[in-house]
Amino acid sequence: MPDTAPIPDIRDIPPPPQLDEPPGLWLYLVVAAVVLATPIVVALLRRRWPGRAEGGPQGSPRDRALDTLHELKTEYAQIPPDEFATRTVGALRLVLVDRFGERSKSQTPDEFFAALEADRDLDRQLPPTQR
Repeated sequence: MPDTAPIPDIRDIPPPPQLDEPPGLWLYLVVAAVVLATPIVVALLRRRWPGRAEGGPQGSPRDRALDTLHELKTEYAQIPPDEFATRTVGALRLVLVDRFGERSKSQTPDEFFAALEADRDLDRQLPPTQR
């Protein structure tokens, strides 16, 4: 018969280790706010950062339109006529939008000239002091 080892006393078992309390709700809220605010701050800084503008060349709309028309002038023989017309109108529309506002983008030429004539008629009716 095998020898039996003595059964340890229950008092010999160590108690479970003490764990720190979990972080409070405030810590989770701070981490969530930082995570949500980071992309917003990055987007705002990229928008305001000088010299990092995405898009076309800088300058007045007239200068950009002239640059585009000059490019078209050099490569008009290689461009299909419909694309040439589209790019020409797009370049000229830059100047129109700058001078007459966004409404000129959505109007047909007839509507645009009618609205322009109506504005001129209205301008003629005003006394010189209110022009």
